[in-house]
Amino acid sequence: MTKGLKAWEDLYFDIVKEVWNTYYLENGVRLRGRTILKRLMRRKVNEKYEFNADFQNVYVAIAPPHLKGNPGPPLTPTEIKNAPKIGRPIKVVDAKEDWNIYVIPDVGLTLKVKLTVVEIYQIPERYDRYGNPLFVIQSTNVVVPVSKEG
Repeated sequence: MTKGLKAWEDLYFDIVKEVWNTYYLENGVRLRGRTILKRLMRRKVNEKYEFNADFQNVYVAIAPPHLKGNPGPPLTPTEIKNAPKIGRPIKVVDAKEDWNIYVIPDVGLTLKVKLTVVEIYQIPERYDRYGNPLFVIQSTNVVVPVSKEG
């Protein structure tokens, strides 16, 4: 181990609740999104702890028949990177977001996490393997630690 490098400690957590959020888009597509906590870690720096979480966000688009197209391959890294330039911004007209809840027994905390969509770009003439439009979705995970009593 490199001198001065503090090792991260993996924390065990129990999943109390992991939910699917639903986003209704202006173009008639229903988007379902879910964030999954894959790893939770901490390390001590001076007298305090730093925490790090690793999430994976998953999205599924469900389009009405008139918006479907010919199935194709996934988006390329270039398409994803250039989504603001090549894609069409899509507004969320209604959203149902809920909190995921995780218990971390070793530190006596409950962690609340909510997936929140920030921006959506529809990539023109690109469809998933089921014919649904392809989107690039920019989102964030809001993380709120709560004491066991809270």
